[in-house]
Amino acid sequence: MSTSHDRATGIRVAVVAVLAGLAATFAPPAPTANAVIDAVVVGVGVALIVLVGALAPWWVVSLGAGAALVIALDPVLMVLALAGLGAALWVGGTRRERPDVLAAAVGVTFNVFAWAQLDEFLGASAIVAGIVAVLVFVTGIRRRPRRVRRLAWAAVGLAAVFAGAASAALGYEVAKTRHALADGLNAAEQGVSQLENGDFGDAAQSFRAASATLAAAHERVSSPLAAGAAVVPVVAQHRAAVADMSGVGAAGAATVADALDEIDLDALRTVEGRINLDALAALEGPLTRVRAALVDLQQTTDESRSPWLVDRATYELDDFDASIDEHLPGLDNALAAIEMAPQMLGADGPRTYLTLFTTPSESRGLGGFVGSYAELTVDDGQLSLSEFGRAQDLDAAALQAGARVTGHDAFLRQYGRFGFDTDGAGLVGDSAFRNLAMTPNFPWVGAIAADLYAQTTGREVDGVIVMDPAVVAALLRYTGPVHLTTLDQDVDEHNALPFLLLDQYVLGAADNEMRADALAEAASLTFDALLSGALPEPITLARDLAPLTSQRRVLVWSAHPEEQALLERVHVAGGIPPLGGADGWSVTLTNGGGNKIDSFLQRRASYDATTEPATGETTATLRLELTNRAPADGLPSYVIGNRLGLPPGTSRLYVSFYSPLALAGVTLDGEATGLAVGEEQGWNVYSGYVDIPAGGTATFEVQLAGTVARPGEVVTWTQPMAQPLEQLG
Repeated sequence: MSTSHDRATGIRVAVVAVLAGLAATFAPPAPTANAVIDAVVVGVGVALIVLVGALAPWWVVSLGAGAALVIALDPVLMVLALAGLGAALWVGGTRRERPDVLAAAVGVTFNVFAWAQLDEFLGASAIVAGIVAVLVFVTGIRRRPRRVRRLAWAAVGLAAVFAGAASAALGYEVAKTRHALADGLNAAEQGVSQLENGDFGDAAQSFRAASATLAAAHERVSSPLAAGAAVVPVVAQHRAAVADMSGVGAAGAATVADALDEIDLDALRTVEGRINLDALAALEGPLTRVRAALVDLQQTTDESRSPWLVDRATYELDDFDASIDEHLPGLDNALAAIEMAPQMLGADGPRTYLTLFTTPSESRGLGGFVGSYAELTVDDGQLSLSEFGRAQDLDAAALQAGARVTGHDAFLRQYGRFGFDTDGAGLVGDSAFRNLAMTPNFPWVGAIAADLYAQTTGREVDGVIVMDPAVVAALLRYTGPVHLTTLDQDVDEHNALPFLLLDQYVLGAADNEMRADALAEAASLTFDALLSGALPEPITLARDLAPLTSQRRVLVWSAHPEEQALLERVHVAGGIPPLGGADGWSVTLTNGGGNKIDSFLQRRASYDATTEPATGETTATLRLELTNRAPADGLPSYVIGNRLGLPPGTSRLYVSFYSPLALAGVTLDGEATGLAVGEEQGWNVYSGYVDIPAGGTATFEVQLAGTVARPGEVVTWTQPMAQPLEQLG
């Protein structure tokens, strides 16, 4: 037709193609992950499809514009798509030959495709655009001269051959490097885990191995054979992801390994009870570089993501990113601890920490009652333990000094009636230190213990440490056996727990002084041996004690707010965990008979909750089964007797149930009963007494109901006792 060959019309079509291509170069699609190549591919592609589409049937152009209108979620894009659709329909309605108008419609349509993000997924828009492009090309090229058609199809064929060959070459190189990539990433993940555990030597080896394997992988995917894939849409994204991850990973892993090699573990070793603070501070530089390298690697992982990647590639990136996310907080905490450790270890002047030794043979909400205490002093890294004594004597001194609990109203409301508020103004009774562990919230214990200790002795402390027999047993791994002169008994890591939980009370049953001295002597001799040379370097000690910390068997409180914040970050502060809108539950037990019978106690519990979608109300059942396996005879009265005149072997327990929900009902052994209602740290607390005869079992079933913001999340913690808490089937 004469109009289609009109020179002026051809110029207008060419101008429209150029303008449409230029507009598309700024669109978000990045099919190759290279900004320059992406601009060329998208811009030239749109310009060419405009040139071809100028001669496509009007109904094909209308169909394409309609598809663009469907996915154009943005109002501006919808207006443009409507304009393109209107132009195509005008050509069809007037039956006029207007290639320039159809070119404009095609240009607008494919720019809408380029800028649209269907459900935030560029690939979906690309699929629709690709289908329309094929239809426009096939119908439009048919109206070109034969020579042009042949050249066009030849170009398409050559492009397909090139793309196929380049993709095959990349696939070959990736197949060759697949195991190297996997091994490199696995070695890096292992190194991150070892790093968090303080295994610096092993971590350095893992990162060195990761660097070597990732460098080899990077060399292959960057080879000339795989270079052609850099201009093939979608395939280029995968090549870029592999190349970037392997290249940055290799460099980053090498940086981490070099930094870890700078760490002198021998310099960290404790010598004659002194921690080398300079060596500890020297860790900050290498670990800071390690962190920076890991963050760079994580950033590369994030930048390698693309909507063009297949699910498997995205999964691999997500997996590695998640691994770094999991371990970076631990590294951040380590750096914070290293920065603050010198002042906590007496670099700026002597520090004194009140150390409380508890035993779950007589339970308290925190774990066990306080049997003895000591002062741990640290002066410029030099550790010393002094002022060993019995908690019973400390209680008598506190009573005589007229010590008071002040500034802790929430604690007094919940526990004041147990000898912490004898006159309505916080005056303590005769067992303040021994019973202070009734609360499972250690920050309360630490703050109140420090205050009462200062009132009693006149000595201020910078913090409070609590530890139970499991910690002493763990420390005996370093020292070897210690000999207790009070009971003529050798104690080592294997027999320390049974000895401290029960045997000491049996062997020293006739002499209360001997029993108390044995508990204090075991801890004293262990610490003396540690401070005389058996104490490992701080990183090893922290790693070995980490499981006991997670079990709440060793906890630390600091009188200095910034240090307390750090202790909370590293999860050694022992606070009742905050609910934050979640559901939750816990159970604590306190011995109410004054015996040493709780090492025989078996605990089993279960928690079941459902939430009604329509109302948001959560109903829950908390079941607790307590079995007293203590004998009724055969052990000293000090162990299985009680102050209440109950039969030997009877266990009287003060049981507390913690929940954010309201109490709807409770049964004990199938019979309805009541519980006192209280509140602690944002939790509801429901408490009551139960007597369990020797060999007997008591079963609570607590019904709860209420609403919480996030019912799918359940917060809990477990009271550390002699026997673990078991799941009730």
